[in-house]
Amino acid sequence: MANNIDNIVSKLKAEAGAEIDRIDSQAQEEVQAIRDKILGQAKKEEARILETGDYDARNAYNQIYDNVELRLRDQRLKESQDFIQKIFDLALEKMNKKSDEDFIEEIRQALEGLEEEKLAIRIPKDRLGALKEAGLDLTIDEENWVDSGFVLFNDRVNYNYKYEDILAENRDRIGPQLIDFMSR
Repeated sequence: MANNIDNIVSKLKAEAGAEIDRIDSQAQEEVQAIRDKILGQAKKEEARILETGDYDARNAYNQIYDNVELRLRDQRLKESQDFIQKIFDLALEKMNKKSDEDFIEEIRQALEGLEEEKLAIRIPKDRLGALKEAGLDLTIDEENWVDSGFVLFNDRVNYNYKYEDILAENRDRIGPQLIDFMSR
């Protein structure tokens, strides 16, 4: 399962390269425009304050500059978080668009490592026909559907293979890799 996520992350890195460059370029332009505007205002304010005292002017300039740096940092952080969310949304979308054959194969692979008896399965409603055609020895829960992936269960255990949960569980591990990749 982690290998599948690593493959998705690798594919997303390749596909996201152009998007990263575009977002980074746009962010740099916005950052520069904000910096120019605020520093221009700071210089005007500094000139006005210089008439009343050099000490006050330097303090005001330093406060404004620090404020600009904090705003820029916050903006970059927000852009990074937004981008990571877009990547995770794209990953979930791609996982949900798997062919029925790949979806059934994923279930078969999950079943290979399990020794549980009489398992039932919850799947997205639109995968019902493919699962029935596959002829797997599973009881299909046709009352409780999942949005993506699948859940294998019986009265003792649940094996959660829902894609959104897999991505959420791995977000802390993958997110920093994406941030590092974006900052290159």
